[in-house]
Amino acid sequence: MSEAQQTLAQNLQEARALIDRLSQEIRQLTLQLRPPLLDELGLVGALQAYIERYQKQTGIRVHLHIELEPELRLPELVELTAYRFVQEALTNVARHAQTEEVAVQLRLTDRELLLIVEDQGVGFDPEQAFATGRSMGLAAMRERIELLGGRLEITSQPGQGTRLKALLPLPEEADRLISTEASL
Repeated sequence: MSEAQQTLAQNLQEARALIDRLSQEIRQLTLQLRPPLLDELGLVGALQAYIERYQKQTGIRVHLHIELEPELRLPELVELTAYRFVQEALTNVARHAQTEEVAVQLRLTDRELLLIVEDQGVGFDPEQAFATGRSMGLAAMRERIELLGGRLEITSQPGQGTRLKALLPLPEEADRLISTEASL
């Protein structure tokens, strides 16, 4: 092989390796955008699986209280936002709360999905956290929830633990979906 052919073969090999690496990264980003467990198991099953992994990885006990039927399917964006809310809230507990347990609650009301994540950890001053820009995760969480027309309530004080409450409205068409699933 000539030197030019060897260089070309090497460049081609490097390009293939780069394409493979980029494909893997795109696959990972896609999984992060919408976890496949949401599609496979629905919100309840996906959260149960996530919490099981979380407990093993962090050693933090999660008391999960769910008032939804496991097979109930909500609109995709509601499920994704709820999943991401719980995920981010539990990540914050592991990073900052300095606690051994946390409570997670999901409840479906007439027009909204209520989610609460509460710990008895070290707490923080929410106003100060937002003012100093140290709350990127909370800011992203609030933004996601507000994009759906919902709201996020943060109750916390230093030494008093933290309570995050998300209210996610259900669109009108969710009535048909919910009643169809409930009758199965």
